[in-house]
Amino acid sequence: MRHDLQQRAGHVHFINNLAQTLSDQGRNAEALALLDRAGNPEPRFAAAVAETRALVLQRLDKAK
Repeated sequence: MRHDLQQRAGHVHFINNLAQTLSDQGRNAEALALLDRAGNPEPRFAAAVAETRALVLQRLDKAK
């Protein structure tokens, strides 16, 4: 997946999916950093990125 990320760095949907996978593995800080790379996604991906970010932040808060 890391190689794919380098090839698809501008593909917000791929970044979002990878962030979701990392969060599912408990790697929430890494997932959040990855979502930060997505910046301001185009409107068709904005809701999905926001949803993933909210989930990751919720999981980080629970881990405290």
